[in-house]
Amino acid sequence: MASSVHAQEYAYWKGPDLIDPYALPIPDSPYGASKVFMEALGRYFSKQGLEVICIRFMGLNADDRPSSDDPEGVKKWFSHRDCGELIKAILEARSVPNNFVIAHGVSNNTGRMHDISNPFGWIPKDGMQL
Repeated sequence: MASSVHAQEYAYWKGPDLIDPYALPIPDSPYGASKVFMEALGRYFSKQGLEVICIRFMGLNADDRPSSDDPEGVKKWFSHRDCGELIKAILEARSVPNNFVIAHGVSNNTGRMHDISNPFGWIPKDGMQL
C-alpha cells in the first residue's frame, strides 16, 4: 500500500532518535490523515490474515533529486533506484512478519529523520549530503 511521509508529522522532530514507523502516527494534513486511515485499515485486514505492507514514500519525484522548493528536501529524498530496490525486496519476501509492516521509503541521506530498518533486508544505496 502506498502511504506517505505526511502520515507522520516530522516538523517538530528534535532527534537524535530516528522516527519509528510504528510510533503513533500524527498526520500533517487531511491528506496525511487519509494515509493514516489506510494504514489502520491495512492493520485491520492483517488481523484477518491478509499480508499488508505500507510504504511511507518520502521525497520521490520525476527529477530524481531533492525538491528545490522544500528546505527539508535533502533529508527526505528517495531515489528512483532505492525505490525500485525496496519494492523488489518486498515482492521477493517469503513472508510478512505479523502480516503487517510499515517501511519508510527514503534514501540514506545526511540528516535523515526516519528509521529505515525493515524485515526485507533492504538498505538504500543512494543518499544526498547536506
